Amino acid sequence: MARRRPEGSKTRRYFRLEEIQAMRPYLIGLMEDLRERTIRRNHLEFHIQTPSAAKNALDNYSDRKNRYSKEEELEKLVEEIFKLRREISRMGIKLGDVLRGELLFPCRVSYRDAFFYWTDEQERPESWRFKEEDRLRPIPQFWFATNSSKPSRC
Repeated sequence: MARRRPEGSKTRRYFRLEEIQAMRPYLIGLMEDLRERTIRRNHLEFHIQTPSAAKNALDNYSDRKNRYSKEEELEKLVEEIFKLRREISRMGIKLGDVLRGELLFPCRVSYRDAFFYWTDEQERPESWRFKEEDRLRPIPQFWFATNSSKPSRC
């Protein structure tokens, strides 16, 4: 179970490594959907915004129809991407680089706010960093200990 701590009027969620591992199959699906839609959105934006596409869209009916179709698809993709990002955010997870599948899970290390860093290609998180730092540090193996009598490191 995730631990919560009051911080002013907000409740902050912190993750343990075991929780992240349990969420892995669901998160992989979300990240694949998000990556796929982001790539498609970038592709459509490029083709819609190029000057030659705008000029050609005015030339004939079929070109305009194609452009309008792409714009409608782009609007749907933007909405779907927003929903996927919101779903991840509501779980208390921060998004890193979507194309690399980066997720940041808030945790506590030595009484300081930190993040577990995980990409959807990894079996489990392999690194972490303090909130105010960019440097990633390897996760020590003993943090993965599953003995429930031991306190969790984060």
